[in-house]
Amino acid sequence: MIAGDGLPVRLEYDRLEQFVAGIKRHSSRIETKFLLEENGDIAAFESNVLMDGGSVKNLSKSVAKLSRHSTLGAYRTKAQTGRAAALKNSGVLSGSMRGFGIPQALFNTEQQIDRIAVFLGSDPILYRKSIAIQTGDPDIDGRPHMHPIKNEQVLDVAAGHSHWKGKSLRKKNFSAENSGSCKRLGTGVAFAMEAYGTSKDFPAIGLFINEALQIEIDVFPVRMGQGTVDGIEDIVRTSFGALPVILNTGQGEKLSRIFKTMVDTNAAAKGTFGTVHVFRELLDIWLSYVWGPVILEALGRAGDQVETEKISFGDDGRIRYEDLGSVSYSEIAKKIRDSSRSQIYGLAKFKNTWAYGEFDFSGDGDANDPRWLASVVFRDMQGKSAPAPVTMVIDPTKPDKDDNSSHFEDKYKPYRSLFASAACMVDVVVDDNGSVELNKVTVVLDAGTRLSDERIKAQIEGGIAQGIGHTLFETYPAGPLGGQRQTNFDRYAMPRLRHMPAQGIEVVFLDLQPGEPVLNPIDNTTPHKPKIDLPKELYKGISEVSISPIAPAIANAIIDATFIDKKEAHDRRFKRWPITSTDVLERMRSSND
Repeated sequence: MIAGDGLPVRLEYDRLEQFVAGIKRHSSRIETKFLLEENGDIAAFESNVLMDGGSVKNLSKSVAKLSRHSTLGAYRTKAQTGRAAALKNSGVLSGSMRGFGIPQALFNTEQQIDRIAVFLGSDPILYRKSIAIQTGDPDIDGRPHMHPIKNEQVLDVAAGHSHWKGKSLRKKNFSAENSGSCKRLGTGVAFAMEAYGTSKDFPAIGLFINEALQIEIDVFPVRMGQGTVDGIEDIVRTSFGALPVILNTGQGEKLSRIFKTMVDTNAAAKGTFGTVHVFRELLDIWLSYVWGPVILEALGRAGDQVETEKISFGDDGRIRYEDLGSVSYSEIAKKIRDSSRSQIYGLAKFKNTWAYGEFDFSGDGDANDPRWLASVVFRDMQGKSAPAPVTMVIDPTKPDKDDNSSHFEDKYKPYRSLFASAACMVDVVVDDNGSVELNKVTVVLDAGTRLSDERIKAQIEGGIAQGIGHTLFETYPAGPLGGQRQTNFDRYAMPRLRHMPAQGIEVVFLDLQPGEPVLNPIDNTTPHKPKIDLPKELYKGISEVSISPIAPAIANAIIDATFIDKKEAHDRRFKRWPITSTDVLERMRSSND
């Protein structure tokens, strides 16, 4: 916004406007239709999405598109149609809720899947497994999923878990223990397969020695409470031991200037996935061509081949080289600081696979070091740059300069390429007033390679808390700003600690098997093929998958609690949230139980 002679203007909201903008919740209307074959396969699917994004449609179009893309959930279909539209109203600017329209889509779809399972007489989890997307299946846009997808494995673990296998006995025992009350126990499930910011990524980082001999690391992610920066710090501490290290977050603009090209600036969800990859590559290069030779020279072995796996940083301020001894960190760091390679910066590119290049780090004119990187730049203390010579063999994000065609076949370019999967099982207790309490939640999760189980569990718990909020509590009047009168949190219901599951939240991880690929090779159209295997680690973003399945799991559990014969609930599924006590009572009264 411009005022006067071009001076920028800062928008200043009043309390009401701040509250409306801070909700970050799109009103939406989502319709789905399934055409089934006799065996339950989805023959055709239609979905239509309307999203309301406030007075400025900044992200609304992309949210509506992603919501529509997610309306089929994690399931196969032979044909599909539908549309999405973003609407504009007279309210204040308001962004998207966590999940980018996916929780709204799955609230619809996962209840529909339960309805179909009842119609077919199938176990809800086993039915989901029978129609779940597998590697090679097309997504809703017809693009094949080229990389390993763990939907079947996640659902197998969920089906065999005591939370699901013991639900009938648990309900029977609950009824016996509460025979004098109208309380009922129900168990529900929902499933989600979430892409996590890997449509087109440009992660970059930098490592350097500063004047005070501290190691500084520039990374593009910002601290948003989702654990990305904490995870990166874990990797850094593991790599450098007790050495003085400073992590500079939100450095995307600086990194863009160094590489003179677009890099990710403030991304969060894809931060761990890309940053850890580049960090591991750069650290190995820095040790191989900068630190290693200096360390070997200090140990009297100048000219020996560097073996980076033998270099370690101790807690006593010394650097050890296996079988040769140790040297003072400060002694080596001074020499690195004063060299032309005191700083190293790397850029990777990802679009369904990593960019690949063959570099000349030794300066002998032979690009003989293959890396899954697009560019590497060395700098000195004064900031003078020296890009490492590279033969760019494969760049999945860049058209071929010779014939202006892509390096990859069109089939290798899906809208989203990498996914995390989660099955969420929920126990709820419903009383005769229609109130709903969560009793237990179990989440079976494919998080790929894991940096910290505790942090992932914290993300799951946070997602469940938010999911409980928008499923059972949070509501805001629709319509123009003038009709909205709830102006504070004293009248805006939110979940409290007492509303979390009484018996806790269990997270069951799906572990990678030894030697199991995390990325499948993808053929390129150039005659040159990579000389090295794809990376063996894959850090999946699980922020969205932690929040998206909780709402439909709660809804399906309430139906299980209120209807003994689930066929009676065929047209009584929940069509809006939050689910109120009135909504629950209506279903209890319509049940023949």
